[in-house]
Amino acid sequence: MPIFSSKKLILMIIYLFEVSFSWLIFYLAYLFFLQQERFFGVNRAYLLVALIGGLGLPFLQIETTNTYLTPLPILLNEITIGTGQNIDRSTQSHLWNFSEIFLIIYLIGVFIGLLRFALFLKNYINYTKTGLQKTKYSTT
Repeated sequence: MPIFSSKKLILMIIYLFEVSFSWLIFYLAYLFFLQQERFFGVNRAYLLVALIGGLGLPFLQIETTNTYLTPLPILLNEITIGTGQNIDRSTQSHLWNFSEIFLIIYLIGVFIGLLRFALFLKNYINYTKTGLQKTKYSTT
């Protein structure tokens, strides 16, 4: 039995997209309204609230009613399952479904983000080391 059933995997991917979208909205609000703010305590508080709020926001369920749209009935043809057909699973090709494709795209994005963060961290550490060496022997 797989660790994640396809329904759980789809729900997890939907949650990740909702969290990413809410963080994007919070980040855009930060860029437009708080980036030039000189009260750094306000900036820090907003970023912490946005981080935690972005994780909790997808759990909120907003009930809406559509009184102006009436659902149309969907009529499907009858499906008959026969017992005389044997399907050989080894000859069928595995098709990628959308949840697997979205998961792969998301994981590639996470990998690229982590790689960029690691490079930034490496450059920052090198910068602090060279800065400390220059100031150590400096007479100023």
